[in-house]
Amino acid sequence: LVEGHLTGELSAQGHVTVAAGAAVDGTLRGCTVTVSGWVRGPVWGKERVEILRGGAISGDVTAACVVLAEGSELDGWIVVKVLP
Repeated sequence: LVEGHLTGELSAQGHVTVAAGAAVDGTLRGCTVTVSGWVRGPVWGKERVEILRGGAISGDVTAACVVLAEGSELDGWIVVKVLP
């Protein structure tokens, strides 16, 4: 769970959450990734990446499933594929 500001890479076997008001400058990797805050960098989700209302990603997103809620923002490419 990221609730402040993180610069660098965050990699987890399970769920990664970027809370509302939080910011990440770097790469995120997880089984599932949920973004309510702001991410600048690539995001990889083995199963799913979800950007919730008010969340934003400026970077490419790669996951088996990508969900963009109404009111979310994405500035980058979406690649939908199963990751090893």
